[in-house]
Amino acid sequence: MSAVERLLDVLVAVATASEPLSAKRVSELAGIPLSSAYRHLTLLKERDFIVDLGRDIGYGPGPVCLRMAQNFDRTSQVLAASLPEMQRLCLMTQESVGLMKALGTEVYCLEMIESPQSLRCSFSKGRSQPLSRGASAKALLAFLPQSVRDEVMNRLLGQDAAARSILLRDLEAIQGRGYAESEGEVDAGVWGASVPIFSHGARLEGSLSLMAPSSRVGERRDEFIRSTLAAAKAISTNLQV
Repeated sequence: MSAVERLLDVLVAVATASEPLSAKRVSELAGIPLSSAYRHLTLLKERDFIVDLGRDIGYGPGPVCLRMAQNFDRTSQVLAASLPEMQRLCLMTQESVGLMKALGTEVYCLEMIESPQSLRCSFSKGRSQPLSRGASAKALLAFLPQSVRDEVMNRLLGQDAAARSILLRDLEAIQGRGYAESEGEVDAGVWGASVPIFSHGARLEGSLSLMAPSSRVGERRDEFIRSTLAAAKAISTNLQV
């Protein structure tokens, strides 16, 4: 077992315990010597993952663990508010509907309601793609804070001035109309529309994406976009109640 795996075992032991743990108990749960437990506990304490509550009490979750728990709760709230609208949108359009979230330089699929019809798409629950191509990614990137957006573009596009210019024009247009649309940017022959979802204080929580083979879109394009906009608006409204 690597040092990183042992460190994670110590963190999991403390973060998931129902009460504070002594260093001895941590060493037993993680299956490591007491001296190693102390070393890992010290590192985690320095990074605010855990707190030392005193010799008579033990170690408990720290500020970073609490913030992680809050973020998990927020994601669960967004998912709970989104699922009914996702199901309605899928039933109405008979196409696939995804709930997406920006994580670092990736767009991550939190949930996917699959179309009853066939669709070959790179997105599925738990999978991610770069945060620079396709409607799902751009709907998020366009509404991220400027500093975060700049950092993502720097990491994904580097010094490619032409690619940056094209992407910036796309993002400006998306900001103006309130949704992103793409065709074939991630998967050949796949069309997508994506709308950002916001909670209190215009906080970006994710994006709602409708995906379909281009051959099935045709004259339904405007209908699909309107339906996705309406569903995303309903989710945002629920999150702000």
